[in-house]
Amino acid sequence: LGSAANEHEWTYLIKGHVGLSPSKAPPRSGIPEGMLTPEEEKRMNEFLLSLPHLAETAKHIGGHAMEWGRFLQSSHAETCIPSGWQRTETGEPLSLPGRALQNLLVVKALRP
Repeated sequence: LGSAANEHEWTYLIKGHVGLSPSKAPPRSGIPEGMLTPEEEKRMNEFLLSLPHLAETAKHIGGHAMEWGRFLQSSHAETCIPSGWQRTETGEPLSLPGRALQNLLVVKALRP
């Protein structure tokens, strides 16, 4: 878990978004309009800006809207996190602890 990407992930987990430029447009293409509440949208934008190696998460949400909808509506969201969106910065296979960390990050972003 010692890569630079993981350092950014740990920072996001502990501190949330830090030092983001409000003028920077978030890379959220792919999420259907109205799927997220305004607060979820704000947190997802912060997530995507803070962790650019996970930018494809937005496309995954759009392509798997039913799974993500269940996650967003569940009272136990941590038990139904969709899979297949987790990524490393270098494209290497993600370790089990790495997937677990990224799952925590998406729960923090969308289901705090």
